[in-house]
Amino acid sequence: MFGSLKRLFSSSPSERPERSIYFHEDAYCQIELLPVSTRQHCQTQMGIIDDFGAKHSQGDSGFSDIYVRPKVPRPFAELGISISALSTALRPHFPAYDSVFTGYSSYREKCKTALAWGGEFFTVFANYEADIIQHVWLDFGARNAAESERIALALRALPRSDSILIADWSWSLVAVLSDAESLNDYLRQRTKKA
Repeated sequence: MFGSLKRLFSSSPSERPERSIYFHEDAYCQIELLPVSTRQHCQTQMGIIDDFGAKHSQGDSGFSDIYVRPKVPRPFAELGISISALSTALRPHFPAYDSVFTGYSSYREKCKTALAWGGEFFTVFANYEADIIQHVWLDFGARNAAESERIALALRALPRSDSILIADWSWSLVAVLSDAESLNDYLRQRTKKA
């Protein structure tokens, strides 16, 4: 299932448990943060994806074809947010993980340029290049409606949050972080109990 979280624990040299997290490779950027300027592109692509999915659905057997969405015209990296700025914004809301792993099936690989903050119900993942955050994606883990407000506060605390939106490709939803109604409505849908 997309977005499932699995914690891996091992002892660090200081004998404290290492906080590690795993994300399935298919979950990469499925719920991603992007510049607000990509809103129309995201909404258009989500419509195309929904139509394609409906035309190629094989019911419980999957799909008869695969649609590969194009790259967004303006990536998150254009916002120029540093690792330290992102970490400083998230640290008061969610603890950082020591390491991030990805893979599929039983294969696991440590991500050398990935970071994560969060807990069992919500995680913010990011990868970086030369101290600049390239991509940020989210995982909601267990649905927990009581945590919506905490999640909203953390997202609004992000650097340049007035220029960021959530593109939820798996649910075909877009939410703008600076628009309280848009963000709260999205979080109500995403965090309601399963």
